Order: sequence, then structure tokens, then C-alpha cells
Amino acid sequence: MISKAALLDSLAFATTSDCHRAGPLGWNVTTGLDEEQLTGLVARVHAELRTETPGPRPEQLRAPGLYKSVVLVLYLLRHNPVQEAAAELFGISQSTVSRRWTMLLPVVEKALQAHVPDPAEVSAGRIVLVDGTLIPTWDWASEDRAVLRQAS
Repeated sequence: MISKAALLDSLAFATTSDCHRAGPLGWNVTTGLDEEQLTGLVARVHAELRTETPGPRPEQLRAPGLYKSVVLVLYLLRHNPVQEAAAELFGISQSTVSRRWTMLLPVVEKALQAHVPDPAEVSAGRIVLVDGTLIPTWDWASEDRAVLRQAS
């Protein structure tokens, strides 16, 4: 596995200090990935951008560079903030956040496609609740009115 420093040196898009602005914890809380997973994903995104004919080239991503742009996309996916808040945290404009989101989301999806589990396999034999599912918690219509009156 290629180290983050070696990847950044070979890509020449950002400095190591630029990518460690998040502090000693790195980007784990922001992205949900450890350093090795994040570095691997950035390498796959870099390879995808290199092979895509009409798309942008990784060397065109100046500020922020490819590494922080992938972190930005993962942050937007994981936390769903408004783009203005992400722009403030990453020290860029909202329009740059929007452009990076539009440009890199399909590439990140393609890079992660092989790692997405089949929902049928993962949920086999389990109860699955999707966010927003309406679940009845109490059936007031079937309760005896006398019991309800005594409780009050």
C-alpha cells in the first residue's frame, strides 16, 4: 500500500502539512475512513480521473488539491451540511465546493463501487429500517378508554 506522503509527493497537488490541517486525528471523524482507507480511495480516484477521457485531470485541482477534494466529497456525503458551511471549514468558496461535488461524486462512486455490499445479502434475516420509515408506536384507537381515563 502506498503511503499518504508518497502519494502526495507523486501527485504534487498538495503538501503533507496541507492535508493534516484536521489535527492529530486526521480526517477519520470527517470521512469515516482511517488514513490507509482514505489514501487508497484518493489513489483510486486519481487513477479514475487519469483514465477518464473527457473529465478533468488531477493536476487541474489546485486549491484544494485532490486529497482535500476527496475529503470534502466524503464530508458532504457523511454529514450532509450546507455547502456554505463546508466552504467555510475547508477555506474555499461555496462555488468551489459545488464544482468539486459535481465533478468528484461520480468518480468517488465509481471508485467505491466494488466495495458496496448487496442490500439483499446484508439484510438477510434482519429487520431493516430505512431513515424516514413510519413505524406505529402506539395504537390509541384500540386502547380501552377507561384505562386511559384512570391514568389521568
